[in-house]
Amino acid sequence: MFVKNKSGFSLVEILVAISVFTVAAVTASSLLVGIVRADKRTALQMAVYEDARIIMSQLAYEIRNGLVDYEEYYSVCVVQNPTSCGGDVPFGQSETADVWFGINYGVYGSRFFNPGQSQNAPSPAENPLDLGLECSMGLADGYTTGGGIDGCDIIYGLSTDLNTGQNPFVGSVSNFRVANAFCDTNRGILNGAGNCELTPGVTLDKLFLIDITGTKKTMLGRKKITNVGDYAIGKVVMEGFDIDSNGVIDTFSCDNSDFYCYDDALVMAPRMPHLVGPAAAVEPSGVTVATLINDNNITVPQMADLEIAFEDQVDFGDGVTIDNTPLEEVDFMPISPLRTNVTDLKFIIYPIEDPYKGFQERTDEANAEGGHPSITIMATFDLSSAAKAAHPGEFQPFKMQTVVSTALTSTGVVSYPSVTEIRDKDDISGSWVEQILNGLVDSHSVL
Repeated sequence: MFVKNKSGFSLVEILVAISVFTVAAVTASSLLVGIVRADKRTALQMAVYEDARIIMSQLAYEIRNGLVDYEEYYSVCVVQNPTSCGGDVPFGQSETADVWFGINYGVYGSRFFNPGQSQNAPSPAENPLDLGLECSMGLADGYTTGGGIDGCDIIYGLSTDLNTGQNPFVGSVSNFRVANAFCDTNRGILNGAGNCELTPGVTLDKLFLIDITGTKKTMLGRKKITNVGDYAIGKVVMEGFDIDSNGVIDTFSCDNSDFYCYDDALVMAPRMPHLVGPAAAVEPSGVTVATLINDNNITVPQMADLEIAFEDQVDFGDGVTIDNTPLEEVDFMPISPLRTNVTDLKFIIYPIEDPYKGFQERTDEANAEGGHPSITIMATFDLSSAAKAAHPGEFQPFKMQTVVSTALTSTGVVSYPSVTEIRDKDDISGSWVEQILNGLVDSHSVL
């Protein structure tokens, strides 16, 4: 009699087999998920590297097609707020908390000018007090500044300002090393000894450029995107206005077709004395300037906008896009991809003086600041906070650096005089430049 073998898998064997299969499946799934995540992270890293390359190319393009805006650096780093540039303010002096861009145009250029002779002899003429032409006969009562030669029968010819190509001007008692575009008589960016004799280049976190026609300014810096510390490259463009039609730009305004800048004319007027006209004698103080600002739709970007989070200025929710959201509070617009965090941005500006304005300084063998302007870009990039949260893992920030020469021009940009100014010889208020500087830097007398 034969007995059929009914042997098979025991319960224990089945459980062991299932366990092994489960472990293998989980391991394979985990490995696959890890590979997919690693692939996505690698792709994102490559995208950030590509973003960085594009950002550096964008900055280089702006530099190659523009000139260093030394006027803007002087306005910000000397006249308004030296500490915003890492500079110092002499004891007893003040600085402007709310820094505006595009104002004080021509003040830096005026520092190269010998103011000529004054009719108030025997006192020597001074820059900036005696800049501008003096009227010796026929100036209407109360018409002391601005607006051209109307009302003046005889101009005192010896009061004509002369461009000497040196800052301070040739013929003054001061050496040219006491001043440059970033420092003037110990106000601004100082060296280790506490004076203005800087090395050939200065390092700043904002880039100011002007085109070769002198009619368009471009400002670039780090723009805050989120309240957790993400930054992009922010940009604002300004257009020049020749209000008195003398062929020289008087002031600048945001390109209001693409940027939405500060526009309170009554607040802006006191800081734009160079726009005052002959009607100022019969209108309340500041009204004429405010009218000019309103009539020309002049608006100015503010430095503070760079530290206001873009996410607080623009509604990204409820399906609303940037294209149909009015950006009423945004001065600097982000121009770099938001998945990339620009953690640091520095520009080394060389030389420290505009070589086109300081042509006399470049002939001095002791002057090492001459040469064609160039800018070194140094930037550090990382993933944005949102990208890191969506793709956890190791990602090391990386740095990029490049040196770019500015555009070529034979003459540079003429920035002074920003208005045709005729002054009464008995007017002791000084030129519009004197009103802006107002004792912030030393006056330089004619020898």
